[in-house]
Amino acid sequence: MKPYIIIAIVLAVGGAYWVGGRVATERARAEFAAQQNIAAAQIQTEIIDKKREINATVFNTGVADVRRMLRERYTIAE
Repeated sequence: MKPYIIIAIVLAVGGAYWVGGRVATERARAEFAAQQNIAAAQIQTEIIDKKREINATVFNTGVADVRRMLRERYTIAE
């Protein structure tokens, strides 16, 4: 009977060790995923801000301004 008790104790300790490792791994994965989500949100915010600036510039630029810029940059000589 004594060997069965020893085997049960060893299995219990080994199982607890394995479960603890799995819990730590899952916590690390969750923390990494949370950090990635924060980084992705910051990048998305930057993209939206840049689009807003570009759209404001395009909306406020009139046809006369575009023609003037094209005349200044490109001539028939080029």
